[in-house]
Amino acid sequence: MTNSSASYPRTAAILKLCALLSVPVILWAYAAGPDAHKTAIPGSGEGSCSDVGCHIRTIVNSGGSVTLSSNNGFYTPGVRQTLSIFISDSGARAFGFQLTARPTSNRVAQAGTFTAVGNQLVLCAGASVSDLGDIRPASGVCPAGKPLEFVEHGRALASGVITVDWTPPVFSAGPVEFYVSAVAANGNGNEAGDNTYTGSLTLFPGPVQDFAPVISGTTPAVLLASSSSQTVTLLGSGFQAGLSVRLALTDGRTVVFGPTALQNVTSSSVQVSTVFNAPGTYLFQIVNPSGLQSNIQTLVVNSSPQPPVITSVFPSTPITSSSPQTLSVTGSLFTIGSSVSLAGPRNSLVIFSGPLILNLGSNGFAIAATLTDPGTYTMTVTNPDGQRSQPFSFTAKSAVPLISSISPSSLLASSSSQSVRITGAAFQPGLTLKLGFPNVNPVVVPASQLAVMSDSVVTFSAVFASKGAYSIQAVNADGGTSNVYAFSVGVPLPVISGVVNGASFQPTISDGSWVTIEGTDLAPDTPGAGRLWNEKTEIISGILPRSLDGVSVMIGGKPAAVYFVSSRQLNVQAPITSKTGPLEVTVTTSNGSSSPFIVNVQTVSPAMFLFTPKYPAAVFADGTSLGPIGLISGAVTRPAKPGDTILLFGTGLGPTDPDVASGVVFSGAATTRLPVTVQIGGVDAQVAFSGLTGAGLYQINLVVPDVPDGDRALTVIANGVRTPPGTFIAVQH
Repeated sequence: MTNSSASYPRTAAILKLCALLSVPVILWAYAAGPDAHKTAIPGSGEGSCSDVGCHIRTIVNSGGSVTLSSNNGFYTPGVRQTLSIFISDSGARAFGFQLTARPTSNRVAQAGTFTAVGNQLVLCAGASVSDLGDIRPASGVCPAGKPLEFVEHGRALASGVITVDWTPPVFSAGPVEFYVSAVAANGNGNEAGDNTYTGSLTLFPGPVQDFAPVISGTTPAVLLASSSSQTVTLLGSGFQAGLSVRLALTDGRTVVFGPTALQNVTSSSVQVSTVFNAPGTYLFQIVNPSGLQSNIQTLVVNSSPQPPVITSVFPSTPITSSSPQTLSVTGSLFTIGSSVSLAGPRNSLVIFSGPLILNLGSNGFAIAATLTDPGTYTMTVTNPDGQRSQPFSFTAKSAVPLISSISPSSLLASSSSQSVRITGAAFQPGLTLKLGFPNVNPVVVPASQLAVMSDSVVTFSAVFASKGAYSIQAVNADGGTSNVYAFSVGVPLPVISGVVNGASFQPTISDGSWVTIEGTDLAPDTPGAGRLWNEKTEIISGILPRSLDGVSVMIGGKPAAVYFVSSRQLNVQAPITSKTGPLEVTVTTSNGSSSPFIVNVQTVSPAMFLFTPKYPAAVFADGTSLGPIGLISGAVTRPAKPGDTILLFGTGLGPTDPDVASGVVFSGAATTRLPVTVQIGGVDAQVAFSGLTGAGLYQINLVVPDVPDGDRALTVIANGVRTPPGTFIAVQH
């Protein structure tokens, strides 16, 4: 068990001093000294360090000695002094000790206080000699049940000359006896030859030089007049036991408090309890038993304070708000340290103090209060002395709601519900919204479609199906009605988000190729997912339509043929621009034109149309679809085998011979001008034909090379440009 500043029982597990001293190496390694009550006080029943719990089987007071000494044999009450212990033993290599101090008048009482220095420690124990003692708490004060102190070594000492610090009682305790028990160990590995010594010393109170007491102040420094008794502590120095206190009252009388009428007298403080019922200046003086008198100490007693008074609050009728607003309060007798309580109409209570009270003066102050509920508010002010003002009530009223703006400020007509944010003031929970439509009386927005976010923000959702003039109005739960806020709903312009090859969906196109345009509001709302051109009514004299449902497309400043329209996708045939590089694409609807979108145009942009994301749109010469069996639901498909002739269909293979115009019906065969090759499974296929067979539709006739069974990668190379990877031909011998 090791020492600590905390108190703990000393048990038999601690190696006793006697065993420690018999083997010095072990003695020096352990921190604990002997148990308490080993100082051999005559008549007390205490043993010495030769007993169990210390250094057993050692010889007492033979072969050497222990002596105690002080500077002059006297002590000064309350003044710390040093005692010296001398252990004389010619054969000793290690030393230990235990020392206690007792009044001669009562040897079972403690005299003064020891201060542990170096490796010393102090034990606290009760009067019973069987109490082994606890290490004194860090507070330096022994508990009431263990008042006796024993100072001892914490570990073995190399010298027999030891000093101990002792502070006498503040007031004289008469003669004080010190008892010491010491051990001198020879280090031979056992108790043989070790010695125990006991000794004592008596100190007497020294002559006291009498100084006049000095009063330096009082606690409290100021009192309030009261008919009840109040306690004042006089602070200073040189106070002696048996002193008296003189108190000069405001009416000229003097009261003397004798020793029995005073409390907690020390050398530096004394307490007086009496009634200070009149305001004014009181005078204190201390007289020591020797007759020496202190200086005169004044104590000011003020009149009992009056409660503060609230006379008005401005504004007298504030408007409710979820934001703090300044309330200016006027009145009298407000003081630094006052607090303000504000009770609301729903039993709410807010306390303002310190920096929350603004511009505090004796006649007024301000607070920033949040008045969210209409109704009566009650304010009181409490001064630091506990004086409280009368309750002061005022009424807060709800503000009329105000709509100042909506977001988005520009709405576009749509068949889908849209969310709108209203910004304003004085909105209340439970309000209703009236929404006015073009040429229709206002309707109430369902409660499920609106939310009051705060007193300045409301959100709601509604369908604005047509363009025109709309209006919105808020009605609070208390009937307060806002202004009618007018706004308009327009129509959306088309927005292009992408222009890609119509077969590969890569961001490169070429003249005459099929193109997919992606975005929003690209066409008016259409049934289902959109619509194709009508071959019978919209292809006129072999000219493909340049507009469907009012939707048209310009690429590089030339019109494209429009095949399919929907709000999010258009399919068109690129015009012949005879240009390469970045070109502008715009979409025009009945609502207006989109912003230009830049697309990269190249001479070729080869891509194959697909049955599925993995397999191309391909057929055999007899028209049977090519692909794994069951690839297309409801259609016959079969894999190809080496030597089969198959037909592939794609777009973007470049110019043909003869030239074929874009945007017109075409039938026949126009051979590609630029070289086109095909690889299946990395093996070149024999290309029998590569050319245009329809508007923007290219066809490649080829013979399947001898490649192993399975899905074999298909690559079409036009003028050195390859189709994207990921397309396969199913091969089976």
